[in-house]
Amino acid sequence: MGGGKETPRQKMIGMMYLVLTALLAMNTSKQVLQGYLSVSESLGASKKSLEENNKRVTSAFEGTINGNAAAKPYYDRALEAQKVLNELYKYIGDVRSFVVAETEPKANKDTKIADTLNLRHMEKIDDYDMPTTVLIGSEPKTPKTGPNTASELKEKNESGS
Repeated sequence: MGGGKETPRQKMIGMMYLVLTALLAMNTSKQVLQGYLSVSESLGASKKSLEENNKRVTSAFEGTINGNAAAKPYYDRALEAQKVLNELYKYIGDVRSFVVAETEPKANKDTKIADTLNLRHMEKIDDYDMPTTVLIGSEPKTPKTGPNTASELKEKNESGS
């Protein structure tokens, strides 16, 4: 497949490798998905660390305002940005909980799983169709609109609120 003149047999073998590679890419094993779960958990730990750091920075900012009134407008804008980010983060968490509750049979029975979003307990981790159906709908050309849909998530992400 590198170009040049190939025999029909070589062309067939090249196409078979291409199809095999595509099939392997579409059928991601659960072990690979477990790796993504590890990354998700480490991102959660990083988020906690960043929240603690933001609290320290905010308290240092408040101390600076007491001595320097010119810093107050910057502090107000920082608080406003934090508020918008927190609202968006909470909304994304709500959508994530909704998708888990809708797609995972265990989550419907055990609300603890849907609330904590401990994805390691999911039975259908490699079911790609159900989350897409929940967020977009069964017809991609006419996506669902309304609460807890991909279109609303996109709008909120783009608007920043």
